[in-house]
Formats: sequence, C-alpha cells, structure tokens
Amino acid sequence: MCEYSLPPAPNWFSSGALRGSPLGYVAYASHNQIVILSVPEVKVVESDNWRDGGPALNPPKTFIINDAHEDKTKVCSVAWNPDPGADLGKQILVSSGDDGNVRLWKWSPSSHSLVGQHTIHSENKSKVFGLDWSKADSNLVVSADETGCLVSWDLMTNRTKKYFFGKTCVYGLALHPEDSDLAEIG
Repeated sequence: MCEYSLPPAPNWFSSGALRGSPLGYVAYASHNQIVILSVPEVKVVESDNWRDGGPALNPPKTFIINDAHEDKTKVCSVAWNPDPGADLGKQILVSSGDDGNVRLWKWSPSSHSLVGQHTIHSENKSKVFGLDWSKADSNLVVSADETGCLVSWDLMTNRTKKYFFGKTCVYGLALHPEDSDLAEIG
C-alpha cells in the first residue's frame, strides 16, 4: 500500500501562483503556505496498455513552508532563483502576499529559512500579484501590486527602488531573459 497525503489546494487566482525550479521542483501558493513538490522521474515503457503492469508510479514528495506569510494572508505568487549556483542541495525562492510583503526563502528538502523581505507594497496595503526573478541578473527580483506600484529589489545590496505607473492593476509580471531593464506587466 502506498501512503500519500494530499497537500493543500493551490491559490489559482494569480498567474504567478505556480512555478517550476531549474532543479525540477514545483512550488505553488496555498493560503498562507508555500507547497513544494519533488516530482519523481517516470520511465517510458514501450507498451501503451496500462494493464501490462508498466512502471509503478510514485507520488511526488511534498514539502510545505507553513506560515510563509502572516496568518490571515494569502500567498499570491512565488518565483525560483533561475541560477541555482554551486550549492545544488539548496534552492532560493521568493514569495509575495496580499499583505504587501515580499519574502526571500532559502529552501532544501530538509529545511527552510527566511533570508530577507521588503515591505514597500504594504505602505499602500495592496496585494502583490506580479513577481519575477531576473535571469539576466540573478540579484534582481521585481514585484508589482494592484495599485500599479513596481518595486525592483537588489538582493546583493538589499536596496529597493519604487516605480509608480498610475492606476494600473498588475496581475502578471515577466522580466526579459537577457535584459534586466525590460519588464512586461499585464
């Protein structure tokens, strides 16, 4: 018998609520938690008939960062560091919530810790739906909220820069993979 517990349901109201990491993990936002799945590899069998007893499917391993944001706060978006670096055992991800906080996490299958955060969006009490980590500059995280405020966060210096685009409700954000000065909002 295979024991498996179902993880909490995802928050599907945000386009950034589900992201895959360069090392094969999947993270998604769920209430005030971040759920991380480690999906096992499936070997391809030549037979198309499932009755032939193909490979046994293993359920994904589930890891949960409980209370990733405050108790009554929903996690809106998550993003992985696109450059895992030399330490393949640890991953770094960032999350945003509807309380206006953006949090930086160091994660491994055995532990997790909060590394840093900025609260620029919480000044307006706005939900942060747009979130992305630059592939061109791995020290740059950009977030955007429902009031049109965009914040670039330099992780190396821990400095933030705030931009305001008027009454533009941002639900999605993507950074250009080769130019860290270009961003798309939607």
